[in-house]
Amino acid sequence: MHYYALEEESEEIPEPSQSLSAEDTAGNVVTPITIYPELLHEEYRNRRVKTNTTIPAWLKAAAEEKGINFSRVLENALMGMIN
Repeated sequence: MHYYALEEESEEIPEPSQSLSAEDTAGNVVTPITIYPELLHEEYRNRRVKTNTTIPAWLKAAAEEKGINFSRVLENALMGMIN
């Protein structure tokens, strides 16, 4: 399971391996890695997601004619309502 999913589900994050047995490493290349959970969390939390909305056809046409960015307007409106 992905680190972020574990964190979101409030599941225990596994401890890093300190050493591996010969069985675990036979035929494999072992590479130590470092992760930065806070960076991963921010990246996933702030990722863009697609969502659909329904508006009247005339409103869509008028907004497109003026070059209005639907996503930006919706994001700003939601932020205004939340804050």
